[in-house]
Amino acid sequence: MEANMRLYRSEGFVVTQEEIVQREGTTGIPTAHMRKTIGN
Repeated sequence: MEANMRLYRSEGFVVTQEEIVQREGTTGIPTAHMRKTIGN
């Protein structure tokens, strides 16, 4: 996930929210919501 985060950040995205999504059979899945502002 860190490599993906670096790629998106290098393209101008910023993290707006991070959370751990609970799914049966896992200890939780780290999830990040990202946003990019496109021109004005």
